[in-house]
Formats: sequence, C-alpha cells, structure tokens
Amino acid sequence: MKYFRGQVLVPMGGYQFGYFSYNLPNSGLVGNFITQGPFFGAMLLLNPLEKDAASDMYFNYGISRTYLVGEYRLLSGGDANLSIRAGLIYAGLRFEF
Repeated sequence: MKYFRGQVLVPMGGYQFGYFSYNLPNSGLVGNFITQGPFFGAMLLLNPLEKDAASDMYFNYGISRTYLVGEYRLLSGGDANLSIRAGLIYAGLRFEF
C-alpha cells in the first residue's frame, strides 16, 4: 500500500503458506505439513528522522531507504502427529537499494 514517494508509514497485509518438516528423535515422529494464515503490519520510513545519516547510507552503501518493519502473522496447520496454531510477531529492518 505504498502510494507515493517518501510515504512515512506503509501498511501491508496478505495471506501466506509455509511448508514445514519435522523430526522428533525421542518419539520417532517424522513428517511434514503446510501452514497458512493471514499477516498484516506496517513499515516505518526512517530516512526523515535522520536525514544526514540517510544521505550517508546512500553515498557510502547505495541504500536509498531504510524501514523499521513490524508484522503480525496468524499461522495454523498440522498433520496427525503435530498441530500448530500460533500468532507470531516479527520485527526487523528493511533496506532498499
């Protein structure tokens, strides 16, 4: 949902699928399954907060934008041996070259 250049807050959302394999050696359980669920979050553009550091990052490393990313994922899935239902919080940095 990035609508214009220099947008400070960029909301995001979607639906994801994941493939998991497991091997639990003490119980002898082995298998794999697919998880799925929605995710949503936002990216906060950090460049306007420190313009000098942003221009140095571009000049020295070619990084044009830096974002602080926060995301919440709802995952569910499983098989006969194992079941997952989880809400996960992700946080990190995103660099655009």
